[in-house]
Amino acid sequence: MNEVGNNSQLVLDPDIDSYYTMDASVVQLRNLAQKLGVAGDMSAAINHRKQITSQERIDLAVLLSQVTTFGATLGDDIQQAGADDAQLKAKLATGMSAKGITTLRS
Repeated sequence: MNEVGNNSQLVLDPDIDSYYTMDASVVQLRNLAQKLGVAGDMSAAINHRKQITSQERIDLAVLLSQVTTFGATLGDDIQQAGADDAQLKAKLATGMSAKGITTLRS
């Protein structure tokens, strides 16, 4: 993901829709995937032991907060990317609805 961000020239693109598209795909999706992976690993370990520690409860609560924040930011980026470009907005909406995503902001 860093290579995409560094070599795509999107960071230097003056169009605002490019910035938000880049942030969504290079930053927010990576952050979201990483935190979901950590949560999945923790959940698997807890399920295997059939027991959760106090620290794991805290860690999962923190992860939930982080996932919620990254998901909301991702949704905001997608909305901003399409705000000034009707064609991009339609493509993003089509892609999200095809995946069963109606909104990332609760």
